[in-house]
Amino acid sequence: MPLRRIRCEVTVVDHVEHQLTRTAGQFRIVIPDTPGDAGVACAAVFGKPRNGCLVRVHSRCLYSEVFGSLDCDCREQLHRSIELIRARRAGVVVYLEQEGRGSGLLAKAKGYEYSQRTGVDTFASYEALGLPPDCRTYMAAGELLKQLGLKSVRLLTNNPDKVAGLRATGLNVTREPLHVQVAGKALEYLAAKRARGHRLPATPAGKPPRAKAVTRSGSTSIGAPLVSRAPNRLVASLRQLLPAMLERMFRW
Repeated sequence: MPLRRIRCEVTVVDHVEHQLTRTAGQFRIVIPDTPGDAGVACAAVFGKPRNGCLVRVHSRCLYSEVFGSLDCDCREQLHRSIELIRARRAGVVVYLEQEGRGSGLLAKAKGYEYSQRTGVDTFASYEALGLPPDCRTYMAAGELLKQLGLKSVRLLTNNPDKVAGLRATGLNVTREPLHVQVAGKALEYLAAKRARGHRLPATPAGKPPRAKAVTRSGSTSIGAPLVSRAPNRLVASLRQLLPAMLERMFRW
């Protein structure tokens, strides 16, 4: 039987796309099918994004997003970004597999251990361990956004390096501040990020200024207990009545 040469046409797929469902509705997942970079970037696409839409480029944080750690603001930033994008009915969250600011989970764990042992922040820990404080790249995120047809975005971030990284891919980027409520150890992390150039307010969102209390003289003082005049009058009245009440008790 003579052999026949069969001609096959191969279709090159540049991305995989499917739907996911949340309580607030459905959205699209888009993952590039790029040799050597499979799974590096993933886009959650809400509605029909257009140029100038809100975009969050977010790097993976296992500790906060899965284990609920309160040592950073990563989970809060991700959730707040999705809220803002959903409120506008369109936008994109690009999720990057760049754990530990790009150095990986093991490096992150070593940085945490060093910080807890020495008291320095994780940026300084990385440097002490011979690691770059932040080696994340945003080329994959920029290319994915352009693949979605976007040329300009409003980027939800406090990190100037992220803005510069996306601009380097040819995107027109406008920064939109992203401030979230945090407390405890996360406030220390925000202070460390602020010292490294992140655009964060001097007073963290999770720690509002102490209330001004009105004193008896009418002046104000920072951080003093709030004074209510009505309870003070009640206490004064009780003090006046107490001797008479005690005298009556002893007569009985």
